[in-house]
Amino acid sequence: MTRTRRILVLIGLALTIVVGSSIPASATFAESVALPRTTVTGLTVQAPTNLVDRTTCSGSTMYAKVTWTASASEKTTGYIVTAQTGGTPMTFAVGNTTTFTHTMGRVWSAQSIPVTVTTVSKGGWTRTSAPVWVTTC
Repeated sequence: MTRTRRILVLIGLALTIVVGSSIPASATFAESVALPRTTVTGLTVQAPTNLVDRTTCSGSTMYAKVTWTASASEKTTGYIVTAQTGGTPMTFAVGNTTTFTHTMGRVWSAQSIPVTVTTVSKGGWTRTSAPVWVTTC
């Protein structure tokens, strides 16, 4: 009798598993909640303006100096000054200042060198100014 009972219990469990797994699950939610609106805005980086060449020379030394008006962008972390000398860029990270001075020998006589200033923001976004043409001595 115990053997018959075990077989019947085993068949009952097997049928429960087969029938139970074929019935789809069902659930409903009774409450709807409105979520707040989320907006995403981008940072607009503005280039510095009013670049001015204030280069001077004395003897065999040239004092290249460029000034500019700071970018109005929020979260500006600094500026990069780039001079294109003979096709090779000279790049200087100058921090959060509006004046750049570089002293060098007078190796280029009477040339115009384009100099740009790039705003760098906290997120790494950049914007480059129009060039100012520095005339060498």
